[in-house]
Amino acid sequence: MDENGILNYLEGCLSEATGLNRVVSQDLLNAMFYYDEDSGKLYHKLDGNKHSVGDYAFKLNKRPRGTDYYVTSVKNRRVLTHRIIWCMVNGYFPEAGFEIDHINGDGLDNRLENLREVEVNINARNSKRRSNNTSGKTGVRLDKRRNKWCAYITDMQGQFKHLGSFNELDDAISARESAEELYGYTGRCK
Repeated sequence: MDENGILNYLEGCLSEATGLNRVVSQDLLNAMFYYDEDSGKLYHKLDGNKHSVGDYAFKLNKRPRGTDYYVTSVKNRRVLTHRIIWCMVNGYFPEAGFEIDHINGDGLDNRLENLREVEVNINARNSKRRSNNTSGKTGVRLDKRRNKWCAYITDMQGQFKHLGSFNELDDAISARESAEELYGYTGRCK
């Protein structure tokens, strides 16, 4: 299929569906892009208005808070590059309730060994510590009204669990770390 055929196919699909994840096939993505498994980078296989064969097929999507990701344009729609790579290699996009997780927490590392399909609540559990965190540990905060350190976590069913209130920060951190081990959190929750 040549570039015009691919673009016409995409245009037809996009007019009939709400998102790329329902209409773009593995074959189509493999016709449009080349994935370098060693570097985790995506490259164009076809010439376009703003790119040539061999150009990077991604741009940095810098987020003010949280993880930065690469995005790729497919028929003027921005798609997370790691989702395209996942489909190219595995033949499908994750279904509702699932996401592609970057195992090491680096949203720019799209090597296949760093990507895994997980439930949304599991991916959320492995979030990095927020920049406005004052305790130095995810899931531990100071209750200024009571002057106590509170520890909390989200369990396997997505339920918020209060782990206790503590006079000492170290005790709150210990409670959180024990719960992380119990619920299978990764080491990213520093």
